[in-house]
Amino acid sequence: MNQTEIDQTLSAGNVMRSAWGYGAINITFYVVTAVSPKGRVKIARIGKERVQTADVEREMYDLVRPVFYEDEALVETGYNLVKEDHAGAYISMNGYERVRKICENAEEAADWTSEETNSWFV
Repeated sequence: MNQTEIDQTLSAGNVMRSAWGYGAINITFYVVTAVSPKGRVKIARIGKERVQTADVEREMYDLVRPVFYEDEALVETGYNLVKEDHAGAYISMNGYERVRKICENAEEAADWTSEETNSWFV
């Protein structure tokens, strides 16, 4: 994938997530707020909601989904370079997070879930 193709994979409103952690999976969700003419991307962290809590005797993971809070202002990052690896386009955050697109918009995100380690196991 060349830089032009990477640039076309992200647009304002896309919902992204990172899964990070050592010995646990921590999920952080973001929304793309702007894309520059050169393909750099601004993102803002959004909330998450637990839609299913693990039965700690049998399961290690909760299910979480991205959520937009109407009364919460989005805090944008500066413009980030879109990079690529074997799994596709991503944005590197904090030196340990790779933020990747999960869906096109907030409407699709309402049906999207991800596994996150239950705090009892951390």
